[in-house]
Amino acid sequence: MIRVDVKDLHFITYISNIPSIQSAGIRDVLALQGVIVTDKNAARECWFKPVDEGLPLLNREEIYASFWLDDDYWEQESRKGIKCAEILVPEHVEPRYIIGAYVANQTALDAFKRISDLQVEIKRSLFF
Repeated sequence: MIRVDVKDLHFITYISNIPSIQSAGIRDVLALQGVIVTDKNAARECWFKPVDEGLPLLNREEIYASFWLDDDYWEQESRKGIKCAEILVPEHVEPRYIIGAYVANQTALDAFKRISDLQVEIKRSLFF
């Protein structure tokens, strides 16, 4: 297992954007040295594993769920964490890997277009 200090990791993208990672605006980052997969939001109690160990362990049904609310508060919190499983990359992601972005609303879309020519799409379902 690769030893990586958590403070040296940077948020990249939600796992819910995989397996179509190119359409998520990120390309080839899973092959970079030291990339880590988490099973929940990295700020929560979760595991950190290298890509080859972590990806097969993910529960795709829970990650891709379009509805994560539950009457049980703790179950809902768990589902929200799983929905935000992450890919973490040490150091930084070079601009050549970024091909686009998803945003939550028109305001974010307009702001993004003012600073970038990359593809951008409103996808509210990724944000809560």
